[in-house]
Parts: sequence; C-alpha cells; structure tokens
Amino acid sequence: MRTSLTLGLLSAALMLSNTVAQADTVFSTANYNAAEPGDFSIDSANFLATSFTLTQAEQITAIDGHFSQYGDGNTIFAAISSAANLANWSSSVVGQTSFAPNTDGTDSSAALSLTLDPGTYYLVLGSGLSGTTGATGLATGQDVIGSPQFYQSFDGGASWGNLGQNDLRLALEGTAVSSVPVPGTLPLLVSGLGVLAAGMRKRKA
Repeated sequence: MRTSLTLGLLSAALMLSNTVAQADTVFSTANYNAAEPGDFSIDSANFLATSFTLTQAEQITAIDGHFSQYGDGNTIFAAISSAANLANWSSSVVGQTSFAPNTDGTDSSAALSLTLDPGTYYLVLGSGLSGTTGATGLATGQDVIGSPQFYQSFDGGASWGNLGQNDLRLALEGTAVSSVPVPGTLPLLVSGLGVLAAGMRKRKA
C-alpha cells in the first residue's frame, strides 16, 4: 500500500514533466495549404506585418510561415514588437530571429525563445536589418483562420498601410507560462513528494 502510494506520486510528477514540454499553436493566421497562386514579397524594402493578442503569458518557441518557392535562400528576420502602432515597431522589439525560409514552397519554422505577457503585439518580417540580406515571399491561398489583418511597408518599415489580402500564413508556437515549471522546481516537487510519503509511513507505523 505504502509502496503503491509512493510510486503513484512519483508517476504524477513524471507525467507533469512530460506534459509541459509540448508546444501548442499560440497564434495562427491560416492553416497550411500547399496551393500557391501567388505571393507577397519580403526584402529590404518590402516588409510585412500582422498583429496578434495574447490573453495569457506564453513562452514562445518558434515562428512558422508558408513561404513561396521564389525565395533566394538567404536570411530574413522575424521580429515581435510591443509597440502601440507599427510606426514605432522598431523601437519596441521584444524578440527577434533570423532564418532562411524554405525555397520549395513548404512551411518554414524558425526557433525563438521568448516569454510574452498578455497583450497585443506585432509580428514583423523583412530583410536588410540585423545582417539579413534575403528576399522571399509569403504564399497566398492559405486557409484563413478568423479575420487576420496584414500590413505592408514599401520603405523598409518606415511607413505602413493595410494589405488588402489576408490569406497568408504566419503562426507562433509556444506553451502557456502557467504550465511551465521554473527550472529546478521539478526536482523540488519530487523531493517534497518523497518527504510526504515518508511522513505518511511514520504515521501508519
């Protein structure tokens, strides 16, 4: 009986450690669709952006997007900004990554480690900053989720206008912060469960 209780508590701790490691889709403008009737350019002059809102704190792990096969294979940047408007996006960047999107028309994913508090943010893609030199495009014809809004800049992110199309795919992967243990917490949890089990054994004796 006592052995079963101890094993049960340890099993619960191990199950917790396994479940928190799984990332979810935190935000997505569209589901992946292999069809590519066209694309919107991303390079040192042409930037694209979309906005998203988080209702809880999230640990972001990756940025996904469906890029077209017309890219040159070089790097672009993806930045997350907490600015109130896109005119000031570059002064409020809270996280950024550089990557080379796929050139075969398939989904691309770029790793990013960043904790975001609840709120509204912009996800900005472009080139010519932070050592990036690439040119690519987001494929159109994606299966839209909800009513995403996209914005386009023709002057390297200095000024912005609404993009009259929203069938582009960008997504963020991550995990809710409330379900992620602080480093070192799990061993303490297991240790605490062991002390609890030992105390129960003494009371039974």
